[in-house]
Amino acid sequence: MKIYSCLIAGLLLLAAGQTLLAEEPVPEWQEQVLEWQMKEKNLQLGGFSASIYNEIGRVTIGERNGIWRTITGDLAIPVNQYWTPYLEATAFNRFGEQDYAWALGAYGKLSPSDYVHLEAGLGTSRDYIYKWQARAEYERKMVQNVFGALGYHYRDYNTAKVNMFYPGVIYYFGDNYASAYVNLVHTSARGTAKSVTLKSSFLIRQLVHVWLGTSFGERLYDVRILPASDQKGYIIFYGLDINITKFLNVRLGSSYGREKPDFVIRSLDAGLAVKF
Repeated sequence: MKIYSCLIAGLLLLAAGQTLLAEEPVPEWQEQVLEWQMKEKNLQLGGFSASIYNEIGRVTIGERNGIWRTITGDLAIPVNQYWTPYLEATAFNRFGEQDYAWALGAYGKLSPSDYVHLEAGLGTSRDYIYKWQARAEYERKMVQNVFGALGYHYRDYNTAKVNMFYPGVIYYFGDNYASAYVNLVHTSARGTAKSVTLKSSFLIRQLVHVWLGTSFGERLYDVRILPASDQKGYIIFYGLDINITKFLNVRLGSSYGREKPDFVIRSLDAGLAVKF
């Protein structure tokens, strides 16, 4: 635990140092990379922004049926054109059990070709979620608009420690992008699971971003305590972001997931983001 804490602390210190040194304006094509990173949390680049996101899923586990619900709120305040820290609060409801998570993170630029996303947080009233978690994601321009990406996510649960590595590649073209990641998830005493995530987003008439993707492989949900090879499954997700105005964005989406031996989830989600 100390090793991971030191790693994230070091990265946050590096981000703070780069923030103090950053003075030059960011070219438009570079702003686009930061914008796409922040859109994953339904945040908007260029000003103080807030968002709320609500996902409701109907879950079947064997003969058990019920509702999983996740409500997430984010608040982001840019330090300058290079760095945008945010505060996030999440409430989980799984079959009536309430869990809460809190996180502090930042999106930023280390150089004209290097971008990072850093986050650390903890869980409270824990029935299903982690005690604490830390995340670091890095993107670097390889050639033209093709970026290489590397992510690491650590979660410390009461019963296990989980290390996630996800290298990938992202292609930005105009106001669109396509990405592919390979996910390696190692759970203590239970081995490593492998999966793939593909995602793309397209802008239509400067008004609507349509996004769709899929994940497939092992231990995507990890509902049952089983070997990775016995928990193969897939997720299909899609939706759209509607730019009502340059200050207001609405998000609508849906997903369907299935994992052996007996887990199924169908979900609908909606979000609202405002820039001030």
